[in-house]
Amino acid sequence: MIRKAAFFLLFLVVLAACSKVEEDSVAPVISSLSVNSEMFLPGEELLVQVSGTDNLELNQVRLRLEEIFSKSFGFWKFVEVRDISGTSFSTNFKYIVPDTALAGLYEVSIQIADQRGNGSIDSTIQFVIQQPTESPMIQNFASQPEIGTDGVLRLTGSDTLTFSGVVSDQDSLFSCSVILRDQSGSALGQIEYPVLDTTIYNLSSNPDTIFMELIEQVPSELLIKVEDKVGHQTRQSYAVELD
Repeated sequence: MIRKAAFFLLFLVVLAACSKVEEDSVAPVISSLSVNSEMFLPGEELLVQVSGTDNLELNQVRLRLEEIFSKSFGFWKFVEVRDISGTSFSTNFKYIVPDTALAGLYEVSIQIADQRGNGSIDSTIQFVIQQPTESPMIQNFASQPEIGTDGVLRLTGSDTLTFSGVVSDQDSLFSCSVILRDQSGSALGQIEYPVLDTTIYNLSSNPDTIFMELIEQVPSELLIKVEDKVGHQTRQSYAVELD
């Protein structure tokens, strides 16, 4: 009789625990995410540190790494999933940047899930991989109106933006664009230069313009992005202030 009572009590405990998991509708939360640098060279260590919490029981953490804003498929892209437990966790992901990694802007995206299957909102962080001997070059980039010595481009609503400078690659260029973006990263105005299959291109040879009177949102960044045929990218970014 005692044995039956003990078994019945254990059954109730397990049933209660299962009910809690089934009724759990609270998603876990990522409390911190960081990388050990903003810029990496091949052979250097990329350290990703992440921590998070859940109201009942954590289950898994997923890391996704990929190059972003690239027209190529990228040479360094992967997903890693780890089992975790408890109501809080903290862990490190360590990787050596491979020689085959394309130069450009990369993004680490983290998501955690609990036992019920609730998933956190993805947390992301970006970093740059450099390939000094392989990446395309941007030389003497300038705009009119001019970019200030503090790296800020100050504009008015009536300005007309033009650009100059030279982009080049030791093998072959694939694309070159100058983009005026808002705070969320959306393009407000953009010029695509016809650089395909050339090794050197002067931006002044294409006198295209961005008319500020046609820009409906407030700009916050001017970005020049160059990609070669292999997929290596070089980027330069300038803050924008609208008077």
